[in-house]
Amino acid sequence: MAEPGIGQGLAVLIFAIDPPLPNGAGLSTCFAAAAQIFGPRRIEDIVMGPGSTTVVIVDGSASDESEVTLSDLHLALVAELNRRGFPGRTVEVATLGSPRATTAYMREAIEHWIGHLSAETTVTAQRRSYTAALSRILDSSAARTLFQPIVDVPSEVVVGYEALSRGPLGHHLESATALLEAAVIAGLEREVHVELARLARERARERFSGRDVLLFINAAPTSLWTPAGGAIERSALTGRGRTWPLRKTVVELTERSPIHNPRDFLIARGRARRQGVQFALDDAGAGYAGLAAVAIAAPEFIKIDMELVRRCDRDRMKRAVISGLVHLAQLAGATVVAEGVETTAELDVVSSLGVRLVQGFLFALPTEFPPLTQPVTSQRHIELVAHPSPPGALIIED
Repeated sequence: MAEPGIGQGLAVLIFAIDPPLPNGAGLSTCFAAAAQIFGPRRIEDIVMGPGSTTVVIVDGSASDESEVTLSDLHLALVAELNRRGFPGRTVEVATLGSPRATTAYMREAIEHWIGHLSAETTVTAQRRSYTAALSRILDSSAARTLFQPIVDVPSEVVVGYEALSRGPLGHHLESATALLEAAVIAGLEREVHVELARLARERARERFSGRDVLLFINAAPTSLWTPAGGAIERSALTGRGRTWPLRKTVVELTERSPIHNPRDFLIARGRARRQGVQFALDDAGAGYAGLAAVAIAAPEFIKIDMELVRRCDRDRMKRAVISGLVHLAQLAGATVVAEGVETTAELDVVSSLGVRLVQGFLFALPTEFPPLTQPVTSQRHIELVAHPSPPGALIIED
């Protein structure tokens, strides 16, 4: 019975040469063998596989591949090896779904590299999609900025606001997590942080002009300086037009994003401090390099991660960690901010451990247009809104 052809359409071919050819010669050899059969213009892609395997993607949509057999490819590869001075090699040829792809080696090549190619195609498409979406959002200044107050507990005075960036309402990049993950995948993390910081400072100027409050903005370390060779000085601390003053700005550096370029960061930090900028270490206690981050950033503020604050009234170990961070801040000359305070019990605990500044739903939800006068105490009923009681329960608000 005649050997069946490999079929029409996109063909995935796996070549194996044993022993492998030196200096990557197997890649060009397999390309030449496939090109003899299909023509060089119909080779869509070629990649090196594990060991001595090579995967070749052939576009056969415009021709009749049904007449091409694996034996034809085998003979073409042997001939090319002989022509290049590599006679006597053991050669295997298979295609996806081929009965010949039965050896463990060939199956490994198929499973590993077809999976790799599929994943690479998916990532490339996702990167292209995210790049386009982020470009539209940034070019139209469509990202939203929400502001959440930071409260001095003893005086019940709002001392500052954290600017929280979000994507457009209803957009698949609406959440901060989705927006920043897309920036990382698209390779635009720095550009996105720079633009979000610019919008935050411009909008803070519109909302809080004349008020003696601090603006806390989130920024990736690399967004604080212009990359080498940049023609225009542009960072999270530069702006086009009227923006919030730098002397009232606090840059939050998250412990989750390590400082990979300490030298560049220290230069940028020094330049920023000379302009009055202060720094905060965000999410303290959430990562694995907290002490190193404190040493490098030398922050004026240390913000305790909300996961440590949540239910700290019921967790002795969380209270111990918070106490340790407060002590560290005292030694470093920094002020502690407790994030994510949602209940009066949590507030009582962090206050008893020496925390003066707090932030969370207990006082106010993030909003684009916070009230200019904030009656802090009366905002504590928001806890009941954030965590509704079951139907029929009695709700008492102060």
